[in-house]
Amino acid sequence: MVRVLVLLAAVLIASNAMAPDAWAQAAPKTTAPAPAPQVAPKAPAPAPQVTPKATPPATAATPLPPAVIAIVDVAQVRANSLAAKDIQRQMAAIQEVYSVEISKLEDQLRAREQELQRQQAILAPEALAQRRREFETAVDRAQRLVEERNRTLDRLFNEAMSKVTAAIVTTLGDLQRERGFNMVLDRNVVLVPAPGLDLTADALARVDQRLPTVAVTLPPEGR
Repeated sequence: MVRVLVLLAAVLIASNAMAPDAWAQAAPKTTAPAPAPQVAPKAPAPAPQVTPKATPPATAATPLPPAVIAIVDVAQVRANSLAAKDIQRQMAAIQEVYSVEISKLEDQLRAREQELQRQQAILAPEALAQRRREFETAVDRAQRLVEERNRTLDRLFNEAMSKVTAAIVTTLGDLQRERGFNMVLDRNVVLVPAPGLDLTADALARVDQRLPTVAVTLPPEGR
C-alpha cells in the first residue's frame, strides 16, 4: 500500500513538473472533421394517374305490362269443391272410429276408478298405493293416445286439403292462359269488384272436374 502511494505521488510530481508546452506536445492532435458530402434531395415521384371509369349509359327501364285482373274467392272454392266435401266425409268417419276407441277406454278407466274406491277399506296401505300408481299410469297412457289421435286427424286433413289447393292453383293457371289475365286477387281483399272480373264459379267448376275426390287413407298404426 505504501509503495503504491509513493508511485502515485511520483507520478503527480512528474506531471506537475511538465510545462504547459509539454502537455500541448503530449496531447494528441485533433483534426477537424471532413465536411459531409452534400446530397441533393430527390425529386418526388409523380403520382400515378388514375383514369376514371366510364359510366355506362343509363338504359331505359322495361315498361311494365298493363294489369289484367281476375278475382277468385279461393276460400269458397276450397270449401265448396267436391273434393273438399269428400274429404270432410272421410274425416268424419275416421273421427268416429277414434271416438269409439276413446269412449271404450274412458269406460275402462271409470270402472277401474270405482273399483279402486271400493277397495280402499279392504286393501293394505301399500297395496292400495300400488293400485293407485297403476291407475294413474293407465290414465297418462290414455291421455297420450288421445293426443296422438288428434295429431293424426290434423295431419290427414292437411295432407288431403293440400291436394285441393294444388288443383286450385293449376286451374287458375289454365284460366290465365285462356282468359289472358296476369293478376289474380282474392275476393276477400276486393271491396267492390267490377262486373265480369269474378271467376269463382268458373274456377270451382274446373276444380270439380279436375279433382272430384281425394282419398284419405288411415295409416295402420293410427287405428
